[in-house]
Amino acid sequence: VAMAERGREEHGAGDAGVEGMHSEQISGDAISAVRSDSTAPLADPQLLDGSSERGGCRRISQESASGGGSFRHRNGLLIMGVVVFVHVLTLATLLGSANGQASTLEGIYRYGHLTWERHGDGVEIVLQTAFRRSSNNDLFKGTAPDGLAAVGDVLTLYGKEPPQLLYGDDSVATVLRMTVTSYSVMEDWVMGELRLRHTYSTPNNGGRPWLVQYVGCCRLSSLTNNADANWAVTAEID
Repeated sequence: VAMAERGREEHGAGDAGVEGMHSEQISGDAISAVRSDSTAPLADPQLLDGSSERGGCRRISQESASGGGSFRHRNGLLIMGVVVFVHVLTLATLLGSANGQASTLEGIYRYGHLTWERHGDGVEIVLQTAFRRSSNNDLFKGTAPDGLAAVGDVLTLYGKEPPQLLYGDDSVATVLRMTVTSYSVMEDWVMGELRLRHTYSTPNNGGRPWLVQYVGCCRLSSLTNNADANWAVTAEID
């Protein structure tokens, strides 16, 4: 019995020793966990990259150490993007200026009339046309006291789509210059005339008249109907 009791006591002491060792192991892990967590962020590393707690802490620390470089790199890209945008915007502005005022012109066309008569082997086409007189475009400057067009001045017609004369046989007069025949300061219009000669290869267009067209853009901006629209004045020649 005494031996049995002593055996039970030794066995109990052994169990206590095992339990003591287990407690010390838990305490050691806890201390280790506290030490490793002391440099970790408040967020759970498992939620950040799915790694172990210590591995997650090391990864977070590495990302924190390289974060400044990444931020500077992003800032560099941002600044570079801003600089490129400014250069592109400046280039677009310069190109717009190089294209002249055509892209921002208001409609100034008021009237057009076509007639024709035979002239030797060809025809002479007479175009009478009128525009708004007031203009900031140098093409409509003239010798009148106000610096604008007067009778006898020669004006080059212009517009968002420059006026042209289509002869109907693939020939085109792309630059039209009219001689001023009349104008009104009060009513703000100027009228002129131009004469163009042309010779067709055949008397008619395969049995049909040649179709002449005076086209351009844009109609007077102050019109109630068709303001700033294209125009087309036609005549048939045979």
